[in-house]
Amino acid sequence: MLVAAPARAQGPAASASPAPFGPGASVEVVSEGKPVNVFVARLAPGGTLPQSDSDFIKVGKTPLAVQLPPGSYRIEVEGVEISNAAMVLEMSKSPRKIKVRTGSEGLATTGTLFMGLGILGVVGATAILVSGSKAPSSLDKAGVLIPMYAAGAVCFGGGLAMSLVGNSKLEADSPTPPRAPHGAWLGVRGTF
Repeated sequence: MLVAAPARAQGPAASASPAPFGPGASVEVVSEGKPVNVFVARLAPGGTLPQSDSDFIKVGKTPLAVQLPPGSYRIEVEGVEISNAAMVLEMSKSPRKIKVRTGSEGLATTGTLFMGLGILGVVGATAILVSGSKAPSSLDKAGVLIPMYAAGAVCFGGGLAMSLVGNSKLEADSPTPPRAPHGAWLGVRGTF
C-alpha cells in the first residue's frame, strides 16, 4: 500500500532554488521530528492569503535554507503521517529561523473525533434535561444525566488533549534588530 503526501502545484520556479522570490535574507527551516516538505507563497500587499495551491512554491525538505526578500509570506509544511501546519512570516533584512514541531495526523484526527463525541454527549444530556418528558417517576433523570455529562466532558477533554499533542506547530524566532552604532543612545554618532 502506497501513501503519498498531497501534491502542490509547483510552477516554473519550483526547483529547489535557494532564492525562489529573489535575493534576500536567509530563512532556515528545521524539523524537530520527521522531515517535512516546505512550501512558500508570497502574500499580496494587504496580506491577502493565497487562493490556490498554484500560488505556492515547494522549496524543499527540512532541514533547508532559503532566501526571502522583505515582505509577507505564508509558510506551509506537510508530510506523510504528519499533520499539516502553516504560518505567516514577516521578513525584513534580518535572517530568520523556523522550527517545525511535527505532530501525528492520526492522533489529531482521533482527538477531533473524540471532541465531537464529547459535544454530542453534553448536547444529548442537555436535551434530556430540558425536555418535558412524561417519563415514569421511577426513572431517575440524575442517574442518566450525570454519567452522560461526565462522559461528554471526559471525551471532549481527552480529545482536546490528543488534538493539541497531534497538531504540528511552526515557531519563528523574532527578527534580529539592526545594531545601533556605539554612542547612538544620546544622539551622539560615532564609535568609542
